[in-house]
Amino acid sequence: MGKAKSAGCKWAAAMVAAPGLLLAGTAHAQAPSSAMPPSQPPVAQAAPVATPAPSAAPSAAPPTTPAPTAPPAVMPPSEPADVQEEPGIVVQGDAYSRQDPVHAVNEKSYEAIQKGDKLVVAPVARLYVHGLPSPLRHGLHNALYNLREPSNFVAFLLEHKFGKAGQVLVRFTVNSTIGLAGLIDVAKAKPLKIPYRPNGLADVLGFYGVKSGPYLFLPLIGPTTLRDLIGTTVDRSWFPLAVGEPLDTVPYGLAVTVIGGLDDRVAIDGQLKKFRAESADPYNATRDFYLKRRAAEIENLRHPHKSATPEPALPTAP
Repeated sequence: MGKAKSAGCKWAAAMVAAPGLLLAGTAHAQAPSSAMPPSQPPVAQAAPVATPAPSAAPSAAPPTTPAPTAPPAVMPPSEPADVQEEPGIVVQGDAYSRQDPVHAVNEKSYEAIQKGDKLVVAPVARLYVHGLPSPLRHGLHNALYNLREPSNFVAFLLEHKFGKAGQVLVRFTVNSTIGLAGLIDVAKAKPLKIPYRPNGLADVLGFYGVKSGPYLFLPLIGPTTLRDLIGTTVDRSWFPLAVGEPLDTVPYGLAVTVIGGLDDRVAIDGQLKKFRAESADPYNATRDFYLKRRAAEIENLRHPHKSATPEPALPTAP
């Protein structure tokens, strides 16, 4: 029995040794008490055991302080990370970025074109403005826009806007004859007062619900989308090909491209300066402005009485 009890006491002492040495000493003091008479041990043992017990409580407190259990308090900061609110904010806060899947390529193209514009295009455009007499420059502008009237006419027909299609036809006929091949915009003056209304295949596609597709920023074209790129290419090529010479010749095509590019550059000069001076991110500002304007133009074609008439993409006068 003595050996069994001593073995049990050693096992108990080993289990209690983790909390502290004072508790282990108390366990060894209780083992010899079984060999003493039962009358004295309760009295003699109670005093020594009672005195370490109070000291054991405070001494046991430091090892088992709440400091090790404090890390669970660190868990609340990790919970907001699981909520993942930030990605949702990014997606909702930059809606137009979803239409720009090749953002890196477009931005590189934008930066290269801006450098070329500052070095070459802008100086040539200023020379075009200040070097040519204003009547001649206005005449070239009117002639270029007159060549776009056949595409405007067909587009209004496809959109079932027959009244506007008729006005475009009258405007093209008057300006091509009385206006000397479109050099003079006779139709916008009294008594006709028919304004220039841009339209085209890209607008027709948007009118019937075709999405704009990815946003692109291309050399010689600038901001556009896949839908607008296809539509503009067809609009600018089908009429010269249908008429034939001299509209389908290379020299004529180059002249129209160069003069048209300079005319467009002069028209958007103020907007470019505004983006460069006031926007922290001119590329995103240009993209968002273009996409917003095109969405408003398509919406106005589909629901003309619901939304206000958007401004044309380019002014009708340089």
